[in-house]
Amino acid sequence: MGFRNILISSNTKLSQKNSQIVIEKDGEKFEIPIEDIDTLVIDSQSLLTSNLIVSLTQNKVCAIVCNGKHLPEAIILPYQNHTRQSKRIMEQVSLTQPFKNQLWQQIVSQKIRNQAKVLKLLNFTLESNTLLTLSKQVKSSDKSNIEGRASGIYFTTIFGKNFTRDKDIFINSALNFTYALIRSNLARHCSAYGFIPSIGIKHCNEYNNFNLADDLIEPFRPIADYFLIRTLNLKQEDSNLTPQTKAHLMQIFEIEVIIKNQKTQLMTATEHVVKSLVSCIQNKNSKMLELPSFNRIKRICYE
Repeated sequence: MGFRNILISSNTKLSQKNSQIVIEKDGEKFEIPIEDIDTLVIDSQSLLTSNLIVSLTQNKVCAIVCNGKHLPEAIILPYQNHTRQSKRIMEQVSLTQPFKNQLWQQIVSQKIRNQAKVLKLLNFTLESNTLLTLSKQVKSSDKSNIEGRASGIYFTTIFGKNFTRDKDIFINSALNFTYALIRSNLARHCSAYGFIPSIGIKHCNEYNNFNLADDLIEPFRPIADYFLIRTLNLKQEDSNLTPQTKAHLMQIFEIEVIIKNQKTQLMTATEHVVKSLVSCIQNKNSKMLELPSFNRIKRICYE
């Protein structure tokens, strides 16, 4: 896996030569080893050669293409990227509903615990304790929608009573972009480990090609929320994200999270979660799913 995250925010030609990505802009050329790249975000009307696309997929690079609103719209995934993909697919489609319900219970519980941690770090002790109590009440499949109750408390506490996720404001643009980065990386790893990303655990939208990634991202969302709160001025009026802000948001992959009492970067954690799902399925043990938690993030003032 690579270690560099690259944002292309102006019209550029991207090609491949000698295992290097060649970036051509305004008559100048830059070369970067493809094996060094983890995530490539293309937020411009750029030209990509077919040879480069093949090299990106072969090197497991997460290549994200943004739409006209400058939000991630598509990712480039390999058609077949696992030596035993047919076996993995059969395991995935054969999962029983009770097993999937147990997995979803763990995912929701960890998400709420992470939300409670955010509130505690922001000194909302009462609300944090309320969410911790709710996290213990999540049952199989979360039929009582504890997740919805917790999210209602969580978002109104940190962003105000008038906040909704559908408003065209800066904080929602930043949240959407950051969530999409993590979601794309999870989808990349789902594909790399032989899963069909469109077949989810709880999410089952027939028009969604990344239902499984949308399941696994849930415990990561509060981590992204806290990262934004601690590092950005969220009161900006313009809902459009600047290239500088997007480059900053890509640093989300470098923050430290905890999985199974071990510290690791979020970039690595996304793969770890997908890998643990493989172990869950193969051993028929839902408790083997390993999900992220986090510590305090140092404040970096960034406009």
